[in-house]
Amino acid sequence: MDSMPNTIGRYEIKSELGRGGMAAVYLAHDPTFKRDVAIKVLPPEFLNDPQFREKFQREAQNIASLEHPAIVPVYDFGEENSQLYLVMRHMTGGSLSDRLEPGALSLPEVNDLITRLAAALDAVHAKNIVHRDLKPGNILFDQYDHPYISDFGISKTANVKATSTASASTGTPAYISPEQARGDLVIDSRSDIYALGVILFELLTGKLPYEADTAMGIAIKHITEPLPNILEKNPDLPPQLQGVIDRAMAKEPRQRYATAGELASALAVVVAAATGVVPAALTVFPPQAKSKPPAGAPSADTQPIGVAVSAMLANTRVRIVGGVLLLLIALIVGALIVAPKSAVATITTSSANVRSGPGTEFAVVAAYSKSIELQIAGRNEAGTWLAITTPNDEQGWIAASVVTTTVEVGKLPVVESP
Repeated sequence: MDSMPNTIGRYEIKSELGRGGMAAVYLAHDPTFKRDVAIKVLPPEFLNDPQFREKFQREAQNIASLEHPAIVPVYDFGEENSQLYLVMRHMTGGSLSDRLEPGALSLPEVNDLITRLAAALDAVHAKNIVHRDLKPGNILFDQYDHPYISDFGISKTANVKATSTASASTGTPAYISPEQARGDLVIDSRSDIYALGVILFELLTGKLPYEADTAMGIAIKHITEPLPNILEKNPDLPPQLQGVIDRAMAKEPRQRYATAGELASALAVVVAAATGVVPAALTVFPPQAKSKPPAGAPSADTQPIGVAVSAMLANTRVRIVGGVLLLLIALIVGALIVAPKSAVATITTSSANVRSGPGTEFAVVAAYSKSIELQIAGRNEAGTWLAITTPNDEQGWIAASVVTTTVEVGKLPVVESP
C-alpha cells in the first residue's frame, strides 16, 4: 500500500498511524457518527496469500465476539476494492510500551493495570480464545488512562492444533511462552498467563527477564534458562513478588496460575501488604449487577422478634385491665428474644477467590485477603461451598475450607446454585 487512500468505505482517511507485518493502520474520521476511528487494512501484496487473509478475517471475528470494558471495541468490518478493513476505537493514550520507556511503574499502578487486564484476558479465555501475542505494544490506553487489550491478529481457538503451514510459534519472542517458542501444536490460555507474567516482570523491574542478540536466542532462553530473580533487577521490591512471578512464568503450563484472575489476586495481596493498605476487596472482575439473596437465606437486617411484638402491641388498643402488664411483659421478652444473627464467614488463608458458582469450574468474580468477613446466605447440599454476600453487596460462592464460620455449616440452609 504505497500511497495512502483518501477514503475507505464511508471513512475519511486523515493519516497513517502505523504499519506492521500484516496490516497498515490509519487514523480516519467517521462522518456518520462524527468521531475519529482507527482502521486496519490488509496490504494488497498479501491479498492473494490465504494465510494472511485468514489471519485478518479471524481477528475481525474474534474481536467482534468479545465485549469487555478492557478490550478495544470494533465498530465496523468490511471489504472495499478487494481489501479487508477493520474499524476500531481510536485509542489516544498511547501504548504500555510508551509508558515503560522511563522504567518500572509503582506497585499501585502495576496492581491496577494487571487487575484490569486480567479481567479482560479471562473474558477472552472464557470464549475459548487464546491471544498468543500479549505484549505492552498491544495494550493501549484511552484518554482516561484506562488500558485495553488489542490486536488479536494471531489469536487461535484454545486447544486447536496448528497446521504445518501455520506454526503455533507465531508471537513476539520477548513475551513468548516456552510451548509457543517450541512450536507446540496445542496452545491454551496458560500461554497468555505466561505472557502476562513477563509483562508483570517488566512492569516491576523496567527490564525484560531474558535478553539476547537475536529473536531466536531470546526464544531459546524462555525454554531453557531459569527465571531471573526480580530483586536483582529491582532490590526495592517485596520479596514475595518473586513467588507470583515464578508461578506465572513456570516453564510447565500446568504449574502456572489457572486463570489471569488468580494471578491478579495473588499480586494484589502482596501489594496490599507491602503498601500497608489492605483493601476490603481486591476485585478482579468488574462488579456485576446486584441480585437478591438465594431463597431461604436469612436476612442481614432481621429485626428482633420482641421489637416487632412490641410494635404490634403498641398499636393495639388494650381493652382489658391487665393490658399494661401484658405490654411490659412483651417488651421484656422482646429485649431477650431476638432473631438469629446472620452467619459470618471469616477468611483464614492469605487470599481466597469468590466464584460465580459452587465449584472451581465457575469463574472467579473477586478475591479477598485474610480476615475479611463475608455474610453467609447458605450452602450447597454437600456443605463444601458457601453462598455469600461480599462487602460490595454482591453475591458469590466461596469454598468452606478457606473460612471459619460463626454458625456450623451443617446448620446453614441449603440454597440453589446457578
